[in-house]
Amino acid sequence: MDAQVQDPGASRIAEPPGRPGRRRDPSVDDRVIEATLELLVAGGFEAMTMEAVATRAGTGKAGIYRRWGTKQVLVVDAVLRSGLGASDSVVPDSGTLRGDLTAIVGSETAKATRQKTRLLEGLLVVIREDPQLRAVVTNALIEPRVAAIRTALDRAHDRGEMSSSVDRETLAAVLPSMLFYRLLVSREPVTRVWQHEIVDGIIAWAQRR
Repeated sequence: MDAQVQDPGASRIAEPPGRPGRRRDPSVDDRVIEATLELLVAGGFEAMTMEAVATRAGTGKAGIYRRWGTKQVLVVDAVLRSGLGASDSVVPDSGTLRGDLTAIVGSETAKATRQKTRLLEGLLVVIREDPQLRAVVTNALIEPRVAAIRTALDRAHDRGEMSSSVDRETLAAVLPSMLFYRLLVSREPVTRVWQHEIVDGIIAWAQRR
């Protein structure tokens, strides 16, 4: 399967060229994406069929296949266009590692609605068996979050708040990993107590000598 992105930071899968002389109605694309998201939330990946998407979007199934190719590609595109992959471009700079991490985790958990958790569940089904789509999801969904935490850790290192021996790359991946684990595996609520526990754990790791 060829799943391409327009650039490493792109949030959409590149579309195949259309037929000569035909213009696709962008409103149809919007309806298909909306229908896909609604069906994913309502019934999950398995219950979401291309036929059901076409019916809800008021378009033909053949047209959806021409645009996206497979159900898996459609799901990835829909979830990434839902805003779930968006991250703040400006990393909080509170002057302390604790303040920065607390702001980052607070921003992330504010997005952790039940609806978006269902969308993530749909993505998990797709990326387990498709390395190419997994790369698309990782670049759009995971890397921006890791980069934000890495920036906070770099600042803390420059301020002398953390040990030079700590592997910042590994540490930067801890918070997103724990958040997704809590949402998708343990299915426990993302509380403020949990947020502070995670931040305290990262700080303890960062300061160990």
